[in-house]
Amino acid sequence: MTLSPDKIPPETAIFTRDALESVLDDRTYTPAGLVCFLSIRYGAELDADAGVREGYSVRQHTVMGLSQFAKHENDTPLPLPMTRGLFRVMYGFHDIGKKEAIQNGNKRLQHRYTRPIMQQALGALDYTDPEQRLAVATAGHDFVGNTLRRSSQGDARGIHDNALSLVQTAEKADVSAVDLLKLMILLYKVDVSSYTEDAGGNYVYDPARGNPSMAFLFDFETGEAGLHFAPAAQHIVQQLGERTSALAGAS
Repeated sequence: MTLSPDKIPPETAIFTRDALESVLDDRTYTPAGLVCFLSIRYGAELDADAGVREGYSVRQHTVMGLSQFAKHENDTPLPLPMTRGLFRVMYGFHDIGKKEAIQNGNKRLQHRYTRPIMQQALGALDYTDPEQRLAVATAGHDFVGNTLRRSSQGDARGIHDNALSLVQTAEKADVSAVDLLKLMILLYKVDVSSYTEDAGGNYVYDPARGNPSMAFLFDFETGEAGLHFAPAAQHIVQQLGERTSALAGAS
């Protein structure tokens, strides 16, 4: 029996790998359908406030990000053991710790709560240990975003500090630092591009508060497949990559 793309019938509302694979089947897959499946067990976390100025719930934001992946990056080659299906599931869980982090008074600690929830969920869905390690390491940190933020504030140490943290995270997870960075960049692009006009967000320029769109980080006019950073952001991310490769090679 094939699951409906946007609704999980009661008789199949079980959190198993077989049911998940039916949802991920390309003939029936939709971002909303995957998030609906994840809500079988994590509905409260997905329906929680995402704590963003747009007023999205975690569910709404997650569907928008998954839609950006489908729109721009669906055919991007991924380093094994990451697969397209696992990337979708990983992104589906990327903000799952926000509810608990906000309840405990600090949204910035969301990754601390996300990592154990994701580990438990992926285990319940029969993903292998290497798959779990790679997914949790990728979605359980924000070294790309942190690098861009610190660099925009003139912090010259941001690139080195995040590259070092990334290499250390990769070593603990027993994954390639270069592969981990590739996946983190992809996740960051998908995630942040959901806060742009390209994702259908209702962004209206208001001189009193500035434009909340994150479109300034991207070049949507390249004519090439995939999401592309604007030159300034690309330069910083490239430096992060070079520093990561150098530190990984020296370790």
